[in-house]
Amino acid sequence: MLTAIEEYIAVAHEMAAEFDALHVPLHAIFQEHLGYRTADAFCPEPVHPNASGHLVIAQAWLKTMGW
Repeated sequence: MLTAIEEYIAVAHEMAAEFDALHVPLHAIFQEHLGYRTADAFCPEPVHPNASGHLVIAQAWLKTMGW
């Protein structure tokens, strides 16, 4: 997954621009958090977040929406 993530991120940015949509940069946000905590703090495995991971996602979404 990590080998393909940059391509996926680029496509997400392109689609957001094409459809005039907001983009929540979750990968970058989680990378920043990983500077302070281990991945297990957010996700018991690489895809499905736990409650802490969902909180990070919710805060990022709210910030992107301007709240």
